[in-house]
Amino acid sequence: MLLPVIDIHSLADLSYLSATRSNDFSEAAAVCLDFHHQPTGVVLTMEGEWKERFSVSWNDVTQQMRDSRNDMDSTVESGAYCLAMLTLERCTGLKVIKQSQKRTGFDYWLGKEPNTGFQEMSRLEVSGILKGNTSQIHQRLKEKIAQTQKSDHLNIPAFIAIVEFSLHFDKSVKALTMKNISPAIDEMHQKAMQLADEALSAKMRQELDDAQSNYLAAFQYESAAAMLLVNDQDMEPTRSILFRSAACLLLNLPFPHDTHFRQAERMVAFGLSGNPPEAIADELREVWRELIQYLHKEAA
Repeated sequence: MLLPVIDIHSLADLSYLSATRSNDFSEAAAVCLDFHHQPTGVVLTMEGEWKERFSVSWNDVTQQMRDSRNDMDSTVESGAYCLAMLTLERCTGLKVIKQSQKRTGFDYWLGKEPNTGFQEMSRLEVSGILKGNTSQIHQRLKEKIAQTQKSDHLNIPAFIAIVEFSLHFDKSVKALTMKNISPAIDEMHQKAMQLADEALSAKMRQELDDAQSNYLAAFQYESAAAMLLVNDQDMEPTRSILFRSAACLLLNLPFPHDTHFRQAERMVAFGLSGNPPEAIADELREVWRELIQYLHKEAA
């Protein structure tokens, strides 16, 4: 089966960046790929949001190109932009519109065309690794997910691409890990926290029925957000934090029942089943201990 081809040098035709900037990224990508591979038989495998494979082609790299890009850190960054932009355009039809400003938490704005409305645009954050392993790729992904949270208030999707240029098997290069961070999770979490605040206020006023209903509504939103990430262990620590938060909401109920304890137990189990940071894992275990105490009281 013939794979679709991605031509490294086609970026100038598939983005709204200047031809000079696009060609610079393309040359950088060619130098990075040339560092490990011959320009034939190389397959780019995508993981994460899409499971795709592409045949990658590029022109011969000259010694002058290599000498012009002796700073490999800068070259890897630019080359990663090229591969991320080309594969994203192929998978979504989105093109790079413009560069983002510093300290926004992402690199580029994406859209269908330059006059795309703000709410129809997306964010792109990219990181490149010349030679690394799976653990390093996942760690870099976690860092970039955390970085893009600075701009989550924009309430538009964020695409995160980690490009690794060396991992190969059977003439393949496992080069791109990409995630689409949907604002829906953040929306549900914010709604849960709003309801939790209202529940706490009602509880302090001794309006316990209102507190009960608001805590349960908050749990519905928070658990729904957490379950969107249940199979996505690359999304730590967000994943385990959401499960811990959902469990804690049920522990705050003024009128807890056995079914509530079982639901909280399930949230803790999901949280610990991932790869939570040790501090979050300790907090989940503490919630578990509280649950055991409650269950023992119920059984007495």
